Amino acid sequence: MKTVDKAKYITFIQKGDQHQRSGTSALKEKDYDSAVTNFSIALINYLDALSVNRFGKDLSSDNHESAPATLNNRLKPIGVTDFHSMVTDCSEVLKLKNVASYRGVNLTQKEAGKASKVVEKIKAFIKTKLDPTI
Repeated sequence: MKTVDKAKYITFIQKGDQHQRSGTSALKEKDYDSAVTNFSIALINYLDALSVNRFGKDLSSDNHESAPATLNNRLKPIGVTDFHSMVTDCSEVLKLKNVASYRGVNLTQKEAGKASKVVEKIKAFIKTKLDPTI
């Protein structure tokens, strides 16, 4: 985890938005592996946006799959407990990224669609939890 100027959270949101748009475009083109990869990157950026905004630290690590649990552990002490229910969905999307990128199988429309829905849900959640004074 790296220390990041809290005001930089907006950059993570912008990057998340870019990758979400790319994922949506790939989904429409039936490029499901590309869609999931882009949705995963969007998800990581949205999680980083909240972490940077609230704590001044990103979620960088060797294993992105741990990012949702790490963020959940940071949020609990400040009274944000409603993220807990989303940790599993986030982790599943991040696991699919490894399948899309490094395994000899193709992802399905159903998997890409689920990734899209999780990203939408997280993006909406994050926006309600950002500190507006930053």
